Amino acid sequence: MSLSRLSELPVENDGPDLTMSDPDSHSSRSRNAYDFMRRQGHDTDPTAQRWNAAIRLANFTSAETSPFCVCHPGPFFEYSVVDASDQVSSIGSLIDHLVRQRAASDFDGDGINDLDIRDIQTLAVDQVMHINSDALLSLQVFETESHASVHSDKTKEGLSLYGILNSTKTNLGRQLLRTWLLRPSLSISTITSRQDAVACFMRPENITTANLMHNHLKGIKNMPKILKALTSGRAQLSDWQGFVKFTFHTTMLRDALSELHGAADVQIVKKLISALDVATFKETGGKVNDTIDWEESTNAERVCVRPRIDEELDNWKHAYHGIDSVLSTVAEQISQTVSPDIAPSLNVVYFPQLGECLTAYALIGHSTQIH
Repeated sequence: MSLSRLSELPVENDGPDLTMSDPDSHSSRSRNAYDFMRRQGHDTDPTAQRWNAAIRLANFTSAETSPFCVCHPGPFFEYSVVDASDQVSSIGSLIDHLVRQRAASDFDGDGINDLDIRDIQTLAVDQVMHINSDALLSLQVFETESHASVHSDKTKEGLSLYGILNSTKTNLGRQLLRTWLLRPSLSISTITSRQDAVACFMRPENITTANLMHNHLKGIKNMPKILKALTSGRAQLSDWQGFVKFTFHTTMLRDALSELHGAADVQIVKKLISALDVATFKETGGKVNDTIDWEESTNAERVCVRPRIDEELDNWKHAYHGIDSVLSTVAEQISQTVSPDIAPSLNVVYFPQLGECLTAYALIGHSTQIH
């Protein structure tokens, strides 16, 4: 069957023929659109059927084994993700789309080589609620207000459901809460696990521990951004500080999780306990803390390594710190080859990006010019 014909699904007329010969047809039959469709023997709108066929065509797959989404007949549009052998084709198309759209704003033009994809997960769209923008606005789920300052173009969250529920402490937490409100889950197991987590943290004996966890969450920065800077070799001092703070606060969070009462069956607690490797965090954070000289880095406004970490680096630093005497020696050597009548004095300056720069004060007539 040709794929191009999928978008031309004919409307079969299995119901009674409504013609002008039946004068009572318009008066006796309901003009309701849903009744009309049922009389025609169709459970879905033909437009929706053609749209569904177009989706299949866009996935570059056959209509029977579409790996991206399949429409189930019914009074409402219901889509679900199914497994198929050609999921790799859809994943490849997705990656190519991300590259073409430059999904990350800090791309350097390296294309797919600069796109760090760690995992690809299937979104079961039949397990989430689809809410359009009109419903979000009517329910006041999100509300954007202008900044109080007339000189600022920034916006802020106004009185909305998101603003009321938002007690998160991290950027990733705020993004996750926004995703939950944009696509509320329809999975009973997911909803139950979230309710169990809320009930656990709201227990009177866990209030102190929950507040302690909130304080530790405040110290966790945007780790995906920090890790990207570290792997690219462009990390600044603030990135290394954020990484060390992350190892410390996650270690404390792991200890706080073990103090929770009634958390043995809470899914998120069990997931965190299995994911947080305290030994690795302590080892990694300790190595970074023992390597970076924080005081010198703050004064120099760049990352500086502690002494006795690398012998070759220590020799280079020793030579750089004694560069004044080296430049004085270079100036004396050059001055011996230059006549005092041409340049009575020389000045040598070292620029790390350029090298040695020689400044000569030449006597021309009764004036002195710098060359």
